[in-house]
Amino acid sequence: RFNVWLLVLVAVLVSRFISMAFFPFSDTTEPRYAEIARLMAETGDWVTPWFEPGVPFWGKPPFQTWISALSFSWFGISEFSARLPHFVCGLITCYLVFRFTKTLANKNSAIFSLLILTSSLGFILAIGMVMTDSALLMAYTLAMVCYWQCYSQKDKVVSGHLFFVALALGMLIKGPVAVVLIGISLVFWSLWQG
Repeated sequence: RFNVWLLVLVAVLVSRFISMAFFPFSDTTEPRYAEIARLMAETGDWVTPWFEPGVPFWGKPPFQTWISALSFSWFGISEFSARLPHFVCGLITCYLVFRFTKTLANKNSAIFSLLILTSSLGFILAIGMVMTDSALLMAYTLAMVCYWQCYSQKDKVVSGHLFFVALALGMLIKGPVAVVLIGISLVFWSLWQG
């Protein structure tokens, strides 16, 4: 029975991975971010994202542009290579959820946690799109897992440092909103815990 659920999980992730190559960019956000990344890879200017030559893009921090531009540099210009790093961010989130749940419960619970996560339409769509959502969720999950590890006295030094790395990563992905989202969650949880 465990193997069946594992196969379902793998099938969902593999089907999303394959679909990234077959669908054109959707809405206006995905092609805009992909074009900004293409210009970054083409010009070699890894400091300033450009909306078009001569027009800088200051709408978002550069992390999602960096990872797509890096993918363009390695794998060429295509929808798939623009989306690949965002899919990898989703896989890292899955790994963090799996590892965290496994340490709190067991392997079966960890697999079911991943099934719940990957059956969420928002998650499965976001990990295959050129947007900030997948990377932000990765940073948010890393911060929460590290906070719990610190709080529960497990691996305080490494987890404590990784918590702040996750906050910095969140700032590079979405700006101050990442720190605010993490902060709100932790403040309410701390108040609830007394």
